[in-house]
Order: sequence, then structure tokens, then C-alpha cells
Amino acid sequence: MADYQIADWLPTSAKEVKALGWDRPDVILFTGDAYVDHPSFGAAVIGRALQAEGYRVAIVPQPNWQDDLRDGATTPTPPAIRPDSGPIGRRRFTVKF
Repeated sequence: MADYQIADWLPTSAKEVKALGWDRPDVILFTGDAYVDHPSFGAAVIGRALQAEGYRVAIVPQPNWQDDLRDGATTPTPPAIRPDSGPIGRRRFTVKF
């Protein structure tokens, strides 16, 4: 069986970013698909193309809008959505590495 290393794939978590020795990635790609490092998956193709140009790329696959996306964090209870809270598309999400 082949021996794989963490550097063989693009990181998908803060823990993997730190394992690569990065303080933060240059580019973070969000995708609604699972991360599969294969040319039939758009995020993998874009990520590898950016990596080939020298960028440090991370991927957040299938993000859950209720998570804060930090390793080891608990999922917060979602706030009640009020009619005056505006469209969901306007909410800002932050990923902390």
C-alpha cells in the first residue's frame, strides 16, 4: 500500500494548514461538493492550478453555514431567523486559521 503524506492533498482544515507549516493559506476555495483530488472535480482543478502558480490553497468542502469552521469547535445553536434579518445571501462568514 502506498504511503501518503498530508502534503499530497490540499488542506481542508485549520489542523491540516498548520501541519503544512503555513500560518494561513493565500486562497480558500469553498465548494458544495466533497473534496476529491481528481480532475473531474472543479475545486480540485482550480486549487491545483493555483498551487502550480505558487499559491497556498485550502479547500472548505461542503460547508455548513451553522459551523464556525474551526477544528474542535462545537456547532452553535442557530439564531432565530427574523423576517427583518435580510436575505441569507448577505450574511458574512469568516474562516479563522
